[in-house]
Amino acid sequence: MILASIAMEEMGLSSTLHAEGEKIQRFVNDEDVCLQDILQLNRSVERVLRGMVNNQILLQHKLEDVLIFEEQSRSNRYPDPES
Repeated sequence: MILASIAMEEMGLSSTLHAEGEKIQRFVNDEDVCLQDILQLNRSVERVLRGMVNNQILLQHKLEDVLIFEEQSRSNRYPDPES
């Protein structure tokens, strides 16, 4: 269940990243763009990307916790015969 949650979050981040790329592409293709507009777009995209990186870090921690839990569960089910 947690892995599915992580996968869904990853899909959401992928969609967000794609949307940001489309926004930049539309902006680049617009001929009536001034420097101020470009700087504003840059700040906007940077904020979104920073949020995505933070989210990625949290998802990494969740995944690591799942792996640790899985390993502990497996070792409890199949105790080491040498112990």
